[in-house]
Amino acid sequence: SRSNRSVVGRNLADLLVRGDGQHVARALEDVAISGSRRQVDARVRSDQGEHRHLRFSLSPASIPHRGGDSLVAIMEDVTPLKILERERVEHLRQLREKHAQLQDLDQLKSRFVSNVSHELRTPLAVIKLYATLARKGRPEKQQHYLQTIEQETHRLETMVENILDLTRMDRHALRVNPELVEPEEIIGQILQVYQETAQKRAIELRNHVRGPLPSIWADKNHLIQVLTNLVDNALKYTPRGGQVWVAAREVDLGSAGAGTLEIAVGDTGVGIPEEEQQQVFERFYRGSNNVPGSTGTGLGLAIVRELMVQHGGSVTLKSRLGEGSIFALEFPLYSGQDLEEEDQD
Repeated sequence: SRSNRSVVGRNLADLLVRGDGQHVARALEDVAISGSRRQVDARVRSDQGEHRHLRFSLSPASIPHRGGDSLVAIMEDVTPLKILERERVEHLRQLREKHAQLQDLDQLKSRFVSNVSHELRTPLAVIKLYATLARKGRPEKQQHYLQTIEQETHRLETMVENILDLTRMDRHALRVNPELVEPEEIIGQILQVYQETAQKRAIELRNHVRGPLPSIWADKNHLIQVLTNLVDNALKYTPRGGQVWVAAREVDLGSAGAGTLEIAVGDTGVGIPEEEQQQVFERFYRGSNNVPGSTGTGLGLAIVRELMVQHGGSVTLKSRLGEGSIFALEFPLYSGQDLEEEDQD
C-alpha cells in the first residue's frame, strides 16, 4: 500500500513519535544485554500526519551481523486494538460515573423519604394534640387551638401539593390555569397565616408592600404555593430574633416591553454559601448551613423555580453568609392587548 511504501528504507528513529524512540531503544538494549525476548509498543507518524500504534516483538538472533550480535524485530499494527482499548476505558469511566450518580440518587431518595416522613408526622402530631385540647380544654382557648390546627393543615397541604407537583412535572402534566390576580392581596393572606408561627419563633414578619400593585396574569394557587414555600423557608432558616419580610415593586422596561412585577422575600437568616446558591434550586438538595432543628423535603425551591418558568418568569437569589438571603420573583406584566391576544389563542 501507499503507506507501506512510504516507510520502506527509512530510519526507524525518524518514524517514531518523539519520546517513543527512546522507549524502543531502551527495549532493544535490554534484549541485547539479557538475551531474553521483549514486547514494546510505540507510535509512528505517517506522511499524512496520523499516528499508528505498532507492537515490536524483539528477540535475540543467533545470526552474527557485521561482527556483532543481531536482533529480530517483528512489528504489528495494533492501532485497532488501541482504539478498542480507549473505547473500553471510556465506557468503564462512563459506567462508574453513572453508578456514582445512581448511588447519589439512591441516597437522595432515602433522605427524601426520611425527611418527608418527619415533615408529615410533625404537623399531624400538632393537629392531633390541639384537636384534643379543643375538645377537652377551656372554651376561651378554642379559637387559639383552631388557628393552630388551621396553620398546620395549611403546612401539610403545601407539602402534599409540592410532592404532587413533582410527579406532575415528571409526567409533563403540570397544569397552569392563569387568571388576573391581585398580588398584594395574596401576600397579605400568606403573611397573616404565618404571623403566629413567626411570633412563636420570636421572628419579626414584615409586609413592605406599599401602595397598589399591578395585577398579574398567573395561576392563583401556584402563586400562593410559590410565596408559601419562600416565606416558610425564610422562617425556617432565620434564627430567633431575626426578621423576614416581603416587598414588591413594578419594574418599568420602557420601550422594551410592558414591564415586570418583582416580589422579593428576604430574611436576616444564616445565608447560603456562594458555591451552593445554584444547587439550592435542585430537587432534594438541602444546604449545609442549616439552623439547628430545621428540617425540610428539599423540594420547595425546585418547585418554585419550575412554577416560575411555567409562568414565563424567573427566580433569582442573593445571599451572604451570616447576613441573610433574598429570593426575587419576576412576573411579566401584560398590556390589555396582550391579554386579548392570549384569550383569542
